[in-house]
Amino acid sequence: RALCRRRSPCALCRALCRHLCAGERARTGQSLSIALQFRGESGTLHVVVTTDIIVPAYNEASRISTVLDVVTRVPDARVLVVNDGSSDGTADVARRHAGVEVLSLKPNRGKGGAMRAALEATSSPIVVFVDADLLGLTPQHIQSLIAPLLARPEYGQIVGMRDWKGWV
Repeated sequence: RALCRRRSPCALCRALCRHLCAGERARTGQSLSIALQFRGESGTLHVVVTTDIIVPAYNEASRISTVLDVVTRVPDARVLVVNDGSSDGTADVARRHAGVEVLSLKPNRGKGGAMRAALEATSSPIVVFVDADLLGLTPQHIQSLIAPLLARPEYGQIVGMRDWKGWV
């Protein structure tokens, strides 16, 4: 389903929607909902595909702010912190960041359990998992993970990591 600000979507909108939706159906078996917006006098097309950035966290109150300061600056992204039974105020620290949602789990389920709970709480076509204690992360790192998925809908996943040389 495409939402276009024009009363009837133009041929470009329809073609773009078919391409993106076909890739999503092939990858997941589900349809993809996207919003099409026309901006400016020239009528340039801006496709918004929502991304969920998920930060699993267990007792990360002293470290999580650094990551949340970065991921909340990524455009068109929802930030979800999964507080996995923390006892140190991690959820309170996360809630102080504008635009951050918190899913609290009791008891602690472990990182895999927290990630699974987050996936059950999202319907976004793109999900990015980010550790709560990363250092040196920038919004551009997150965008470089998302870009290939937008360009090639048939990709199932992208993995980013940091080695001794920097981000890969």
